[in-house]
Amino acid sequence: GRFILETIHSYAKVSDVAVLNQCFMTLTKKILEDAPGDMDEGEALTKWRGTRHVMLDIATGIMSSLDGPKLQILYDMLPPLLKDDKDRTLQKKAYRVLSCMHETCRDAMLPHL
Repeated sequence: GRFILETIHSYAKVSDVAVLNQCFMTLTKKILEDAPGDMDEGEALTKWRGTRHVMLDIATGIMSSLDGPKLQILYDMLPPLLKDDKDRTLQKKAYRVLSCMHETCRDAMLPHL
């Protein structure tokens, strides 16, 4: 896990801004995507949750390369994820994003809070 996040972080540092922005918009959409209404506790729900988990991991990896407004978007997405009592893994990953934001992006975030 750690090496993959370091690789994502390194890629984000050298990535073209347009590519990084597209990646951010895609992961944002996937994180906020509602579960299909006909989804039960089966394989489809597991896949949907897994996708959201991975997208939060990627967000953690690229966040130090995001500008203030995008960090604000990411920050604004976190409260509902932190309150999701049906998916503890999602909550943990959302807390990790918040913690990483505090550690690595504090200066970029302050003007937007």
